[in-house]
Amino acid sequence: MRQIAVTLAVLLSLGAATGLFFYLRNTPAPVVEKNVEPDRDRSGHDVQVGDSLIVGNADSEDREQTICMVRDLEDADAVRILVENRDHEGMRQFLGRRRASLIHNRTPATLLELGPTFCRVRIDKGENRSREGWISAEFLLREAP
Repeated sequence: MRQIAVTLAVLLSLGAATGLFFYLRNTPAPVVEKNVEPDRDRSGHDVQVGDSLIVGNADSEDREQTICMVRDLEDADAVRILVENRDHEGMRQFLGRRRASLIHNRTPATLLELGPTFCRVRIDKGENRSREGWISAEFLLREAP
């Protein structure tokens, strides 16, 4: 009796494995559309190096609002901690050492490097023109057509 149960379990397992094999083999390949432009949303994740962008906050048109641009990527964590702790004196010292710049909201820039969370840009207009640095990818906005 035990041998019949074992044989039956083996046959059922083989049948299930064979069925799964044929199911996966006959599954149609995913459809891949070619020559489709990427979805250019305002997150900055679908941009290319060399693209003209706007550095700014998507939720604000206020030109007096500023975005912090760091000189070196290693400084990004330090700035994040200063901002989270609302350490105005620490940020003032950081800016005084020229390790970061404040960029006005809606400033035109060119994308130089694209990273997963930070991107390097060159500022195209304004008081920081020609300055290069790293900003959070959330502040990369597509230029209006």
